[in-house]
Amino acid sequence: MADFTKKESADAPALKARLKNKDGTTATLTGATVTFYARKQLTKAGEINNQAVTILSATPPVDADDPNVEYDWATDNIVDKGIYEAHFKVVYADTSVEFFPDSGYLIIAVDDDIP
Repeated sequence: MADFTKKESADAPALKARLKNKDGTTATLTGATVTFYARKQLTKAGEINNQAVTILSATPPVDADDPNVEYDWATDNIVDKGIYEAHFKVVYADTSVEFFPDSGYLIIAVDDDIP
């Protein structure tokens, strides 16, 4: 089952996520840079690499269900139909690197458009 679904030529809605640490707490992103990566699940071909992500909240949001990052689909990186594996890469102010999710991937399903 997909974590996120979109149509092939759609550039909305944005992919919003709450980046969580292994213990389930929300990652603190103060001073961090976040980028997004996605690849086709079967071929492992990179489709979206090192794309900027908007940090919605550098400190954990008050509401436990609120996202803390958002990736906006750009017209030059809208992907073809298929199943994709994706993750967010966080580079903290001290230059340490962490990936979310820390094991496995987000699964994104891209459906074809009806002509």
